[in-house]
Amino acid sequence: MDDKESSFDWNAIFNPNLRVMRKLGLWPEGKASYKLDLYTLYATFMVILFAAYPTFSEYVAIYYVKDLQSVVAIIFVSLFDLMGPIKIYFIMRKTSVIKKCMENFKSDWFQPKNQLQKIRIEENFKLWKFVFKLLYTSCFSLIFFSFLPLVLGERKKTPYVMWYPFNYDRSPYFELVYFYQILCAIYHCLVHVSVDTTIFGLKVCIGCQFDMLSDNLRRFASVADGSRKCTALENFKKCAIQHREILK
Repeated sequence: MDDKESSFDWNAIFNPNLRVMRKLGLWPEGKASYKLDLYTLYATFMVILFAAYPTFSEYVAIYYVKDLQSVVAIIFVSLFDLMGPIKIYFIMRKTSVIKKCMENFKSDWFQPKNQLQKIRIEENFKLWKFVFKLLYTSCFSLIFFSFLPLVLGERKKTPYVMWYPFNYDRSPYFELVYFYQILCAIYHCLVHVSVDTTIFGLKVCIGCQFDMLSDNLRRFASVADGSRKCTALENFKKCAIQHREILK
């Protein structure tokens, strides 16, 4: 089969996700990881302002809250929010590894060998696309949650209990803090969704590779290589090399 016909762009699947991650400061351009440039400065600013400080301020707020029920509620929310900085840390640390993995998908070893394999790949990604759309759609629920205190008539209550080094009960500080907390919530939500769906997508890609390898093994005696027929032994060797490349 012609290479152009059987080529499959694995990375195109992740492009919408990677654009979101780049806006969040989690995906530098190029094949390399973070380096001393403006984007690293931008990423540091975004992470500290919208992920690190909100999580830190929630734990500090526990010290100032005297109501046990409120303390339990803050701890519950803060434990969930702590997952955001943890995911950010590991995704930043492993950026080069993930990029190398995506770059390896361009290799001929990871390309489908026939139309049937391409169809199976698309079927495998149907679930991923459904989860992708579902999780991003769920981010809109933050809009309703953010305005819940106002709906309940709690005029001077913010969506989250955080500590600030100033009194924000008066206007316009209250409105600014309220808006800032909404931005933090959106940032956390997008971090969770983009990171989770990216890792999930990579696992789907690896699963597709094993599906193609399994298909090649079932029919290695009759698999064609370009314009000529390969012997069963040659195709078996190629399957062994393909398996080794997947495990890398």
